[in-house]
Amino acid sequence: MTIQQAITAATTKLEVTSTSPRLDALVLLAHQLDLDTSELLREVGQELSPADSQAYEQLLKQRMNHVPVAYLRGFTEFYGHNFKVSPDVLIPRPETEQLVSYAIQLTPPQAQLVDIGTGSGNLAISVKLARPDLTVYASDTSTAALAITRQNADALGVEIELGEGDLLEPWPEEFAVICANLPYVPQKHPCSPATRYEPQSALFAGTDGLDLYRRLLPQATAKLDPAGLLILEALPQQHKALNRLATNYRLQLEASIDFCLVFKN
Repeated sequence: MTIQQAITAATTKLEVTSTSPRLDALVLLAHQLDLDTSELLREVGQELSPADSQAYEQLLKQRMNHVPVAYLRGFTEFYGHNFKVSPDVLIPRPETEQLVSYAIQLTPPQAQLVDIGTGSGNLAISVKLARPDLTVYASDTSTAALAITRQNADALGVEIELGEGDLLEPWPEEFAVICANLPYVPQKHPCSPATRYEPQSALFAGTDGLDLYRRLLPQATAKLDPAGLLILEALPQQHKALNRLATNYRLQLEASIDFCLVFKN
């Protein structure tokens, strides 16, 4: 079987379960052959070895059972860099790149920034890569997640301070910017079948999805510098409720776009 024939057959199989069957077919075969997709498409007439064909079939079977492509490859791209991922961490989403952009643009020079619920470290590391002048902290309740954060930081050549614990508890410091992409999916919100492979505690947060933000807000106001910023991610339909909660702590909404909110102390 040639590469082209394998891609065509895989695309047909994946049409049942994937919203991007051809892309998944290409990405998984490129991963199996240790090529990028552009290299793969230049080699479509080449024959697949029996070993590669068998391994590719195993990847396809897992994908047909909704295992995310990122977990099958062991990494995903975020903000222009590859981040290692595993079922111990949530797969970084494109919508979180807006939060990173705000943090990069709005954090004062030489300031301290913390990322709460860091997961794979994609947010904290992306900010540090773009703003090496900052001192960046990151925390998570999961030892396994922090191990992946450390691996990603080492692989991308940045130093960030890691702390294990609940929300802001690991840190006595005050911060110019607190970033948080905490679990915010309401318990009964419809989700794709692939999300069952991700850590559920990193996705769901009570009936309205705001349970953890209710706990974070009082902590954040106690540890924000005067005029410091709190940058959060939430569903667009949650923004009004989250703003109402924030006003209880005298936080002023500075910006609200897509999935991102910026509050000023």
